[in-house]
Amino acid sequence: MMNGKLRFNDDFDNEFVNMSMWDQLGKILDSKSASEVVDVKRFRAVNTVKTDDGVTMTVTAREAQKIKDVLLCLKTPVRANVIKQLQMSRGMTNMLSMVQKTLEK
Repeated sequence: MMNGKLRFNDDFDNEFVNMSMWDQLGKILDSKSASEVVDVKRFRAVNTVKTDDGVTMTVTAREAQKIKDVLLCLKTPVRANVIKQLQMSRGMTNMLSMVQKTLEK
């Protein structure tokens, strides 16, 4: 706990310019579930992520869930490395392309 705030993975998260891709994907999923209970007039959906090289990318809730499912299949050290790659637009573009192909089936 630091300054009254509970913090996790401080060292890991400090490596990124923007919020970690894991957290950004989680916000998309949270936004999807919140849309079912929040008044439409007050709701603003989250459907984009921002890579550390400054590219904003649109990601659907289905794509976000699939990416997180893929990441959870990986061992922790490998997962951390893949998340680092997803922080850049090239890595995120490659992952989205792969995920979109699996969702088309």
